[in-house]
Order: sequence, then structure tokens, then C-alpha cells
Amino acid sequence: GRGREYVVDCMSTLKSDRQRDAAFAAGAMDALVALLRGGSVDCKTRVVRALSQLSYGDNAARVEAIMDTGALDDLVAMLHDAESNLNQGRMHASHLIAEMAYNGGADAVVEAGAVAPLVSLLSDHTSRGMAALALANIARSRHQRDAIVAADGVVPLERLAAASPPAAEGAANDDLHA
Repeated sequence: GRGREYVVDCMSTLKSDRQRDAAFAAGAMDALVALLRGGSVDCKTRVVRALSQLSYGDNAARVEAIMDTGALDDLVAMLHDAESNLNQGRMHASHLIAEMAYNGGADAVVEAGAVAPLVSLLSDHTSRGMAALALANIARSRHQRDAIVAADGVVPLERLAAASPPAAEGAANDDLHA
């Protein structure tokens, strides 16, 4: 119900590492992942936004804890979902996957099948910046670059780089952490 949505929205507002760490210590992550698996489209979008916000900052342990829940498979499923109401959810899922790849989870991200849907999202106005970030973080792992090439990701990345003004990237980052 609405009470769960308010709790999830509250988790999305935590801005400092201290606040995020307190939420993890209180077990918020497990409750959020449970809602990710069983909630409505709107609820899933809110949950992924909250998890994305909780993963932000300088704490690989939080990202690793999210990965340990098995949420990565749910995030990849969200990237594949063509439901138009999931545009914001896919953007936040892409950001969370980018955080996972950056914090040592590139192998798991590739094994979960995230590369092909991330490449597809490069043409989506809402998600393309975060999808590109996720692919860039995957590419930091030398042996995972082949997965991006195999998913035909090079040409869309080049097109995005040639077409995107730098201001658009900043705006996408501002939207994510607003």
C-alpha cells in the first residue's frame, strides 16, 4: 500500500554516507529487495531509485551487500522490460548496475546478461546516460570488453559520444540524484 511507497520514497532521500549506512544497518536493503521482487511497476521503480540512491557514495560494501541479495537478476529483468512506465526504473537500474560494475562486480554483471539490454538502452532518451556509464564501468575490466563488442555496443557508444553535448550528461546525473 501507500505506506510502503512512503517508506521507499524516504529511503530515496538519504543523501549522506552516514544516513545510507544507518539504513543498511537497520536492514532496509532486504526489505527493499523483497519489494523489488513482488511490487507493482510503480513500486519497482521507486525501489530501484532507493537502492540506487543507497548505493551512491564511497562505500563498496553497500553495493556488495545489494549484489549479495541476488537483486542483479531483478535489475537485468527490469532492463529487458519494455513497459513504458519503467523508463525511470530502467535509468535507476542502469545506475545501480554501473555501481556494481565499478565496485568489482563487472564479471557478475556480464554473467547476469546485462550488457545486451544496456546496449539497447543507449537509444533510450531517459536511460542512455546511465546505460553508457554502466558499460564504461564494465569496460574497466579488460576481459569484459569483449562482451560489449559481442553485444554490438561499440557503434551505439560512438554515436552517443558524437551526439551528446556534455551538458546532457550533467543533467542526467542531476536527475538521478535529485
